[in-house]
Amino acid sequence: MPALPTRLTTLSDRLAFLGEFIRQPLEVASIAPSSRFVARRVAHLVRGASGTIVEIGSGTGGITRALLGTIAADARLVAVELNPALAERVARIDDPRLVVHCGSAEDLPVILRQHGCSPANAIVCGLPFSMVPRLRGMRILRALERSLAPDGDLVAYQIRNTLGRMIGSRLVAVEETIEWLGIPPLRISRWRKAHEARGRAAARESTADPTSAPARALRA
Repeated sequence: MPALPTRLTTLSDRLAFLGEFIRQPLEVASIAPSSRFVARRVAHLVRGASGTIVEIGSGTGGITRALLGTIAADARLVAVELNPALAERVARIDDPRLVVHCGSAEDLPVILRQHGCSPANAIVCGLPFSMVPRLRGMRILRALERSLAPDGDLVAYQIRNTLGRMIGSRLVAVEETIEWLGIPPLRISRWRKAHEARGRAAARESTADPTSAPARALRA
């Protein structure tokens, strides 16, 4: 397994991230990349993972580098970033396991098929769901759920617990912690697509309007 890099982000990365935040604050949603403490803790949760691994919102690549330092040598990491300038920056990382895709997480099932990837054994997500419109957030969540392999893990790092409330019983909660070293402190959570959770989600979606039901759940 490759070693975890000692430096995950550079000053140039931070300046580039800040510049994109100034240019598109609602899209980037943070003034700085995640801290190295968050990156290492997140990467530890998928340590040794093989097959397809997905990163949603790769930014300037700090967590991308951490993941490449912990996942298996035969794994494939698909980094999905909506911002073209940031995606281009992540694409400079020299690792044959890395595939960078500039696009929306809403299209993740299509993205994986486009790159010839199997369903993901782990998805790492840093999207700020508290700042995403409800319906779009639910579309993203359904795309992540559909893209997970059975018993695959969803790992998210968030300021608030918005994603956890959206997930409800769709996935099985495995663990949660707070990384205090960083500004701001972040909640790091892991859920699993267990067989029984997948069955409940399928039954729910087969009997309810997939647009209105999540919205009602969020308001509850």
